[in-house]
Amino acid sequence: MEQRRRHGAGVLGRGAESWADAEAKGDAGTFVKAWQEATGAIAAAGRGGLTGLPTSNHDFTRLVAGARDAEQARVALVLTLTWPSMPSIYYGDEIGMRFVPDTPTFEGSRLGPTYDRAGSRTPMQWGDLPAGRFGPDVAESRYLPQDPDPDRPTVAAQLDDEGSLLHLVRRLAHLRTDDPRLDAAADVEVLATGYPFAYVRGGSLAVVLNPGRAAVSITVPGAAAARTVEARGHRVAGDVVHVDGHGYAVLDLA
Repeated sequence: MEQRRRHGAGVLGRGAESWADAEAKGDAGTFVKAWQEATGAIAAAGRGGLTGLPTSNHDFTRLVAGARDAEQARVALVLTLTWPSMPSIYYGDEIGMRFVPDTPTFEGSRLGPTYDRAGSRTPMQWGDLPAGRFGPDVAESRYLPQDPDPDRPTVAAQLDDEGSLLHLVRRLAHLRTDDPRLDAAADVEVLATGYPFAYVRGGSLAVVLNPGRAAVSITVPGAAAARTVEARGHRVAGDVVHVDGHGYAVLDLA
């Protein structure tokens, strides 16, 4: 279970320490190398296409799993929507739905004695939506039981909260659509792969990510005059970008 949970952020090779872990023992270089190899293979095939970067899927644990919480998931979502690949948000990851342990085995979901995929397949948590926003009502799923946690995140609770995970994903999706520097074909320059993981898209859009618990910093040329596009737990002093634990920054250097 732990090995699969580590792989849930979609940024690791089998057996590697997780870059997305709060203990900050991994290195995103593993992810960058795998992406470079996949991108090279696509180019060599001469048929066109893109690498895909999903947050999760029905076979793996979600971004929120075990000790990894929704605050850490923010960093993974920023990566997914700013990296030069085709992003895919697995349903529920945009509100921080968790992998639900001990979900009943259903339709061959058990892969072995220690892992059952059903925990990633529980129903979408809509909550008490006002009539008219998604139709008069939302039918209750009978596929699997809903997450029993009374504090489970819901769409209804996040719709009017601008600081919610849902609104972060919406803003990032709009940014990716509107800013050509985030096109999958736009350049990426990797500045660092540890803590933080930092890169520049399209020559002038810097992304600084810190999934670890401890605060970190990095020098980003041009940061002193940059405009903050999207950020959480960051400050800029000259060209040094300081990022709190589980923080991130998207900075326009142009």
